[in-house]
Amino acid sequence: MTARQLARQLARQLARPLQALTGAARGRVLEVLHAGPDAGIALRELARAAGLSLSSVQREVNTLFSLGLLSREASGNRVLHRLRRREPYVRLLLATAAALGLRGVRLKGMPADRDGEAALARFCAHCPPDAGLW
Repeated sequence: MTARQLARQLARQLARPLQALTGAARGRVLEVLHAGPDAGIALRELARAAGLSLSSVQREVNTLFSLGLLSREASGNRVLHRLRRREPYVRLLLATAAALGLRGVRLKGMPADRDGEAALARFCAHCPPDAGLW
């Protein structure tokens, strides 16, 4: 692999911060859960939205559940999976992903463009004023 190919591969990985932090499949699952409804999302819907096979999503969801990052709730004949947004590790993971989204954004005062403003807002949303997390 040439240096140029390696640089392109690294740039693609860092374009999706959660995938860069946790791996491609788990990052896609976390992105869908983060963007998904607060009520939770069923396994098949999660697989469809993440663009992964059902077995891959099931494996990643089981891993995330065993780490305490997800909760499960039965709703009729479906099991809804929800990201535990109040867990310190989840908050830190999402804040780190948001901080990676600020890469390359130079802020001298307030952001002048919408992309920079959105990246800063995503980061600040994960930095609560309470010092208990830090």
